[in-house]
Amino acid sequence: MNTLRAKSSLASIVAVSIAALGLSGMANAAGGDSANINILIETSDRNYAEIVQAIEGAGGSVSNTYQFVNGLSATVPTGALAEIYSLSGVKSVRADQKLYAGPAGGYNVRAAGGQSMEAHSDLDAMAAANAAYSHEGGYETLSFGGNEIDQYYGFFPDSMNTGNVNLSGNEGQDSLVVIIDTGVYADHFLFGGRVVGGVDLSTDVGTPNEGANAVWNHFHGTHVAGTVAGAGGILLPNDDLLAQSFEYNSGFDLPVWDADNKVMLLLGGAPAASLYAVKVFPASGAGAPTSTIIAGIEHAIDMKVNQGIDVDVINMSLGGGTGFEGRDLES
Repeated sequence: MNTLRAKSSLASIVAVSIAALGLSGMANAAGGDSANINILIETSDRNYAEIVQAIEGAGGSVSNTYQFVNGLSATVPTGALAEIYSLSGVKSVRADQKLYAGPAGGYNVRAAGGQSMEAHSDLDAMAAANAAYSHEGGYETLSFGGNEIDQYYGFFPDSMNTGNVNLSGNEGQDSLVVIIDTGVYADHFLFGGRVVGGVDLSTDVGTPNEGANAVWNHFHGTHVAGTVAGAGGILLPNDDLLAQSFEYNSGFDLPVWDADNKVMLLLGGAPAASLYAVKVFPASGAGAPTSTIIAGIEHAIDMKVNQGIDVDVINMSLGGGTGFEGRDLES
């Protein structure tokens, strides 16, 4: 985690190299002690006044002061790090490192010919790829319940081990899941109006790409939301190649939708749950600093604690293991 932990005298702190803070590469690249770098500061309490004053006095600026965790994020000259770390209320200082949706560096969507293409919603990406396969069916939003859910688990493997829970009548109804990611395309057929709101905390705010529920956002957040709470299906004509291939290779017949079509059901772990999108990554799918991720977590907590909105789950399919879980600011 490259976090400087133990407190010591000011003289000792001055002697500690910037490398111990995990900031040396950033400092050297930007020009040494005069360089501005982005940091996360963990504090002993939420009395931030002295720390904010020191940061601003050194020519830096504060980007976030958190209300549910003890800490803040700031941009400061590297030459001021020792002074800031020496303040009595400061417990640790570390680089405000970037996190990504999915694998480190994010996803790179490629069209069939191998060329890179800009990734927007999943349906837009399919169209842009000009995929060789197409069918004459359509897409349907489903209200699961009754024998539809029995059909689903009768014909499809239950990869998430939610089948017994769902079949007992618990499909996530009256639950709200906050998806902290690239945003969620609210009009996607998988959600049927269950995306109840969203907020954009990303660097897209104030640009034409602003919007937590916009179709042009990177697909990852919508993909994750579908895994959590998707409830839909792809209609396939009875003689469709994909339908026939599925049935031949699985040994099961697809459920019948009507006289002309079968349906390939798409079901998340909680298909009746509601969703709220917190967009922390820009529309391109580029990374976001840890400070923004924490701001997204705090937004969800504020919804529950101060706004009376009964948030049940925060989902973050992002970043990766740090080896310091439970002891860093975002944990």
